[in-house]
Amino acid sequence: MTFIGLDGFSKGWVAVTLDGDRRSVDFISDISWLAAQRFARAAIDIPIGLGDDGVRACDQLARKKLSPHGSRVFSGGRRWLWQDFTDPDLANAEAERRGQKKVSRQLLASRAEDHGGRWLRAGAS
Repeated sequence: MTFIGLDGFSKGWVAVTLDGDRRSVDFISDISWLAAQRFARAAIDIPIGLGDDGVRACDQLARKKLSPHGSRVFSGGRRWLWQDFTDPDLANAEAERRGQKKVSRQLLASRAEDHGGRWLRAGAS
């Protein structure tokens, strides 16, 4: 069985593939890569449970557990951010205006791509 895990980074996506004893890591620029793969399961690290302020209990707990490396946990997306912005500078200006934490460029890059469930369905074997 083949399993794929994806996580965004500043230049695209990191894909880790596990297939029996074979392991591979690929750096891909576009999530559509997933549609061309054959796999039993794929998991994409994307924010779930979007609120209006970017504060989620799971993120706060993760920061605490990862201390002193809590800064590795990004602030969550916000409904208004996903609906209204693709430009990181404009989104962060609005976050500051609202008194909220800024968001990472990585988060907005993942928002700009349509990586919804259709990719999972397209590649599932």
